[in-house]
Amino acid sequence: MHKERIGVKRLLTGFLLSYISVFLIPLLLGIIIYGETQRMVKKDIINNNMLMLEQIRDVVDGRLKEITKMATQLSLNPKVSYFSNIGTLADNQSIYYNIWDFTRDLKSYTVTDEFVSSFFIWFRKSNMVITPNTSYRLSSFYGRYFSFGDMPEQQWHNNILERYHQGSFLPASPIFFEARSYTAITYIQSFPLSSANNPRGSIVILIDENTVKSLIKRICIFDTGWAYIADDAGRMITFFSKDAQKDNYPRTIDDVQMGAFVEKNIEGKNMTVVAAESSFNRWKYVAVLPSDSVMSKVNYIKSITITTIIVSVILSIFMSFYLSYRKTRPLKEIIQTLVELFGFPERGNNNVYTYVKNRIKDIAKSNQILENSMRNQAPLLRAAFFDHLLNGQYRTNGEIATVLSHIGLDILEQHFAVLLINTLQYGEEVNCNILRESDAIRVIVRDIITETPLNGKSYLHYIDESKIALLLCLEAQNCETCITSTENFIAQISRKLSSQYNIHTVYGAGRIYEELVDISCSYSEAKQVLDFKSISKTDDILWYHEIPKTEHRYDYNIDCELRLMNYVKTGNKKALERVLDQIYGENITKRKLPMTTIQQLMSEIHGTVYKLSDHSTEDQPIQEISNEFPDVDSMFTYLRSSLKSLCDFYSQTSNQDHAGTIKEIVDYISEQYHNSDLSLDVISNRFNTSPSYMSQLFKDKTGDNLFSFIEKIRIEKALNLLLQQNLSINQIALMVGYNSDKSFRRAFKRVNGTSPTLYRVKIKEADHCYEMK
Repeated sequence: MHKERIGVKRLLTGFLLSYISVFLIPLLLGIIIYGETQRMVKKDIINNNMLMLEQIRDVVDGRLKEITKMATQLSLNPKVSYFSNIGTLADNQSIYYNIWDFTRDLKSYTVTDEFVSSFFIWFRKSNMVITPNTSYRLSSFYGRYFSFGDMPEQQWHNNILERYHQGSFLPASPIFFEARSYTAITYIQSFPLSSANNPRGSIVILIDENTVKSLIKRICIFDTGWAYIADDAGRMITFFSKDAQKDNYPRTIDDVQMGAFVEKNIEGKNMTVVAAESSFNRWKYVAVLPSDSVMSKVNYIKSITITTIIVSVILSIFMSFYLSYRKTRPLKEIIQTLVELFGFPERGNNNVYTYVKNRIKDIAKSNQILENSMRNQAPLLRAAFFDHLLNGQYRTNGEIATVLSHIGLDILEQHFAVLLINTLQYGEEVNCNILRESDAIRVIVRDIITETPLNGKSYLHYIDESKIALLLCLEAQNCETCITSTENFIAQISRKLSSQYNIHTVYGAGRIYEELVDISCSYSEAKQVLDFKSISKTDDILWYHEIPKTEHRYDYNIDCELRLMNYVKTGNKKALERVLDQIYGENITKRKLPMTTIQQLMSEIHGTVYKLSDHSTEDQPIQEISNEFPDVDSMFTYLRSSLKSLCDFYSQTSNQDHAGTIKEIVDYISEQYHNSDLSLDVISNRFNTSPSYMSQLFKDKTGDNLFSFIEKIRIEKALNLLLQQNLSINQIALMVGYNSDKSFRRAFKRVNGTSPTLYRVKIKEADHCYEMK
């Protein structure tokens, strides 16, 4: 392969060094970053616990504020004031009713805060206790329905109830209340609020300790850590630890720095203490974390990092070799393809990149020449398109859309019309001077049309030496607006031509249509307008619908008949209905034709039906069957129904005809693939259809582009020929329809992803391996 002549062997070394450098730089940066990461991980763990502590503090503060608000509302309740003034309970029915009514009010407080487990109110004067469920005498309440740990009744009465409490909290303690035992934090508020020397009773609210602990459990304290909440006096409110022997831990820790963390030696263990303080009640929220557990994650990250670095280095070296080989292989194939196309470089010039760059420049230059050639052909293609469009040679909008895409036009407007401009005076003799003057006038008209604004787009097409067709693509929502916009457009053009160049032109416009496929009808109408103006000598723009209609002639010309037949044959029932409505409106509604003329019109339409129908069926002439219908509408309805039935027939048989046509096309390509002149134009001429219609039909029915299908057939034949080692690449190229081996190589590479030479080598190697086995 003469690899040394173009330096292919040095490619692998260059890629290998590049990939190793790319992989090693991130590894070195990773080692540097690891040191900082190790410090940040510990800080993040502690900060996360600090953030969790602060969140728990904020949640608990919010709940405690709600409890304080609840106690304040109860203290100010008029019924609380009422019962606080009642002495010994008498056997009074109204008092018992008031107690029952008050318990109903208290039940609404039990659902206001999920922290509140239950509560009761003690009234000093009557020695009565009222709960949300019932009421008790104090003598029977404590011990039977309520108890506070192991505290005797007298001690509980003297130390808790009799004292004044301004929103006091008691640490978590075992509670028995109304047949339920649990640990609760007790909140006490004496009332009235301003009766420090003589309180009339107390509101006692019980908070389930498990509710508070459920918040503390969110803190990551590991297996040997703990967390607690202490009040401003240092009393432990609640405590949590995963260790069952939690009583062995100290209850509180002194010298804790709020809002930060400190390292402490607690009972011979290194612990990290994190603390936060409440601004609401000065409570302290403390988490004690074992330092070894905190650092275990850091150490684990360290071991993972070192292992990852080692594995990454090994993988980097392996991947460097693999990627270098993978990147070099397609480049070698590209170089091989370029060598096959352009040959080896001159000796002494063995730089592979310079060789590839120069060859790509050659390809780009050839491609630029091809693009320039295609660009020069674009005006001719557009002129041919407009010529076919105006003369009604396109059957469907789909066929038109295909051609538009091919020539690079995008027509999306809603209304279309043709405007014909005559640049020569009627009756003027044509000579060389007149023709030269007409050419100059056409250039001037083109420039003025280009610079004149229009609510839409306009496309100019030269019909002959004196006529210019202007395809108007209008964006207005209705025909009236389109007519107004067009007349303003023509008025500006006429005024500029007259004032600036003393040029007088004649304008004729066909009707406005909503389908681009109907534009041939508008063109035909515009020609009739110009013919009429040659007689009437009018100077302003004239529309087809403005031509005076004679009462003894009907409007059903050859263009209209061809358009109607085209819609029937293509199965376009919607467009067929539109044309029939136009014929009926133009001839029956607008014109007062005599019955004999109408019969002639119906006879012509019936002739069109006969042309479209199967000739083996015998239809009666319209003169005879007209007697069977009572009026013109019945005759027209009969013809409309006949045409719609034919439209359905053609639509049903179209798929069958197309299937047969596609099979014939495929068979023709399979027979003629070796012909280098085989192309879309040749095939369309062979089957008597337009190239655009042939391309669209083949694409719709097979899903393949016609050019791609021809190429695929040729390459399939070439694959079989490549098995014959006595045939050269150039011979095979000529045998399958390519004019040169270069174009064949490009096509083969495009279809199979490799060059024909490499494909033949692989086949030969595979055969050799098979023989060895």
